[in-house]
Amino acid sequence: NISTRAFLEYKIPMEIYEDPYFLTAEERDLIMSHQFNSDTLNLAKDIFTIHAFMGARVGDYYDLTKDNITTDGERTFIEFIADKTIENNPRTIRIPMRKEVRDIIDKYGYPQGYLFPHITRQDYNERLRQMIFECGITRKVSVLNKHTMKEEKKYLWEVFSSHNVRKTFIAAMKRKN
Repeated sequence: NISTRAFLEYKIPMEIYEDPYFLTAEERDLIMSHQFNSDTLNLAKDIFTIHAFMGARVGDYYDLTKDNITTDGERTFIEFIADKTIENNPRTIRIPMRKEVRDIIDKYGYPQGYLFPHITRQDYNERLRQMIFECGITRKVSVLNKHTMKEEKKYLWEVFSSHNVRKTFIAAMKRKN
């Protein structure tokens, strides 16, 4: 019979969040309008465009299929229930589909039933950073070094990821109230 309570004094540290960084509407539009010299970057740009106009978590976004597209007769929507809330507070998220999104989805024709051709999330993140770099977006952002707990300045193209696309969407919505 073991009676040692080895973890009794162990404290779980509080989660530390840094200030969010995201693309401005002008930076987002610059990437969307840019014609890259690479098919892989143009595909990533299309994936980014849909993502930036939806704001979904990347896990939900990558699971969307043609079955997630609905219509009310006049307008078309992308509908889904977020995985993060499905067990405790399931709610249908209904996002109006912009023309740009519809055009991209039609361009690829639902590969394997999905809204866009899949690339790995790691490749998507790498291509996001490359697109920012190639578009000449050289803004620096403050990031927290989790090892030293000190602020560091990094170029946006060094640290941007698919999660920041969601933040870009949220910031755009906030600017529009």
